[in-house]
Amino acid sequence: MTVGSDRATRKRVGVLLPTTGGIARVVALKARPRLPASYLALKGDFRPLKISADYHRFVSGPLAAVLGDEAAGGPFELSLTGDIDTGRSWELPALITHLLAARGLLVECPDENDTAGDDGSGQPATVIWATGKVDPDLGPQADDYAIRQKCRLSRPLLAALGKRGHPIVIVVPAGLGAADMRELDALGETVQARVHTAASLPEVCAALGIELAAGEADVATASQAVATAEPSGTDIAPVRPGKWRRHMLAGGLLGLFGLGAIAILASYWSDPSNENGERNGGTGGVNSMPQVQISRLHAESRNACISRIMTSTPLDSAPIAAHEGRFAVPASEGLCGLRVRNGASEQLSIGLSGELQQFSIQGDNALFRGADIAANDSVDLVFSRPPADIAATLTVRDGNGKQWQVAIELSPLKTEGGQ
Repeated sequence: MTVGSDRATRKRVGVLLPTTGGIARVVALKARPRLPASYLALKGDFRPLKISADYHRFVSGPLAAVLGDEAAGGPFELSLTGDIDTGRSWELPALITHLLAARGLLVECPDENDTAGDDGSGQPATVIWATGKVDPDLGPQADDYAIRQKCRLSRPLLAALGKRGHPIVIVVPAGLGAADMRELDALGETVQARVHTAASLPEVCAALGIELAAGEADVATASQAVATAEPSGTDIAPVRPGKWRRHMLAGGLLGLFGLGAIAILASYWSDPSNENGERNGGTGGVNSMPQVQISRLHAESRNACISRIMTSTPLDSAPIAAHEGRFAVPASEGLCGLRVRNGASEQLSIGLSGELQQFSIQGDNALFRGADIAANDSVDLVFSRPPADIAATLTVRDGNGKQWQVAIELSPLKTEGGQ
């Protein structure tokens, strides 16, 4: 694939992401700086796909570490036409998508009716078909990728695109088995596509016909240096190498919790069984209510709350004692959430009234529906922003249908950062 040296006529490129269930076309890659995490979504939908947590780790980890701010500064929304729910073979096409987008070359991948993929130069857009996982240096890794099935599912679409004049390039990890390579070669011959294998980031860039900054050769071995890659003749500005540690908390930790990121953050939340040293027993009982303990989840500041959530670092917890039939929770910038613990010897149904729902990261938290909590278990309610000067009702019901209610009151917000 030749990109070209004139910015007005450089070849635009679409990306196909084959899965064992079908072919997903990459629609767009958009920066979402006000969201706390990168995510994948279907075209026209804001709800993150299940694989989004892994995509965020990919963007804020190896992508940011190797490519730096110019190519990896997010968070990002990567929209697709098909779902991905498992595996890692999406990583190589995602890497290619970011490399192309950073250079202004990415377009929505065309479909069999050629309804997308405007090249911008009067020529059909090139289509990249890629599959495979990558290592921390963004080098593609050989594995079992169900190549035969993906080739079979891809053949009709690629054939239709080829007939419409779209150049097709296939990029896969080096080191695949002979049977897989035979399948790929047969697919390439059928749809007149070039098959490229790559074991390193420079080799991926060579397959795409784009330049790699010389400093990025540090992530490859000497035998995989940029000098071995095919020159592309482009005028694309080099991408700065980045630092791993600088970007470990990338993904807009200081941004607002937007609607589209709610489900992502929920998927990052830590295991509720981590009680940070809490013991059974709770408050003893309010109006003879079974033993239920409310704990305050907190960190040094609001930014620290976000940082801990995004890195799955446990929050600090402190039990709140019931007083005069209510739980009084001191609010502050460092209040991250609440933990509701069943300290009784039987399963209890425990629910919260809806006043706190607007502050919850996981808006459909089971506590708002009445959660069946086993003995010695707990449910966390994590806040998207600190609630203040608000009251909610905690309802507890035992196995015999007996019910108790107690108030939870959050005091006016304190502005100090510490706890």
